[in-house]
Amino acid sequence: MKSELSGKNEKITLLKFEIQSLEKEVARLKVTARTFEGEQRKCNDLELKLQSLIIEKNTLEESYGLRLQALEQQLQHAQEAKVLMSEANALLKERLANLQTEGGNSGIIPLQGEVQNPEAPEVMTASQDREPPKEYKIKYTEGLNPILSAFDELDPKFEWKGDEYKSAEAAFQCEKLAHPFCTLSKAEKIRIKQAIIDAEHAREAKHIGDTQVPSTPQWERDQFKVMENIQREKFDQYEVFKDKLMETKDGIITHPVRDAVWREKFPEILVKIRDESLGIENREGNSSGMNIAPCPWRKSWESVPKDHKYHMGCMVTVCFTMLI
Repeated sequence: MKSELSGKNEKITLLKFEIQSLEKEVARLKVTARTFEGEQRKCNDLELKLQSLIIEKNTLEESYGLRLQALEQQLQHAQEAKVLMSEANALLKERLANLQTEGGNSGIIPLQGEVQNPEAPEVMTASQDREPPKEYKIKYTEGLNPILSAFDELDPKFEWKGDEYKSAEAAFQCEKLAHPFCTLSKAEKIRIKQAIIDAEHAREAKHIGDTQVPSTPQWERDQFKVMENIQREKFDQYEVFKDKLMETKDGIITHPVRDAVWREKFPEILVKIRDESLGIENREGNSSGMNIAPCPWRKSWESVPKDHKYHMGCMVTVCFTMLI
């Protein structure tokens, strides 16, 4: 009996050791499983981030492709217009030379040299009639007309669609989030919008918008109208902005920044708002912002006989028809 009890006790002791060993193994496997689950979650998060980056890359490639295509078309049109202008200029010179020869001393003002008709008014050159227009550069980082810049820090804050912003640029960046084609979730939009509003300055707001809000071809198309609406509201809210913009009415507005698109478009927007306020019809394609001054040869033209004016008018009509 004692030997049997002793054998059973040994078995029980061995079983206890095996149980303890199995418990340790189970505990180790549980730790390993939890570690695996954590790594799996990290892997899933990385996959989602990778997909988001791929979508953003494709969107950027598409938008830059569209912009490049548009620039190439503009370049082609400019080259065609240059050729047509050269041809028209040659025709005009030839016709004017013929009219000068035919007119003799009848009052035609020669293109070069002294006035042959002593009774005709003195020819006024462009340099004599007016001085070159003043250039108004807008570059916030160099302190050049900062109030006209979208980066200018406004006091009081700029009110736009129920929110207050430190600059027009901050409001513009938030409009990316409100655009109907924005692909971010509602929670992400709220978080990024608050970050833009809380940004210390406009450059930080622009950086947040450019890096955290994916651009789309639709936004690339609509962004200029959005900026125009914001600048109109700024024009209404800030008298100092309005006065400074009105001061440029006889000059050229330029925006010498690295972004070639905004370098051209931003002055166009300001000129359009200014000219509408002045009651001047906006001039398509006048991106420089320069007002169209009276023709410097007006006095000379008034001295030309009516019959020659008619012939010259016909030639101008033909040339513009060629351009169209």
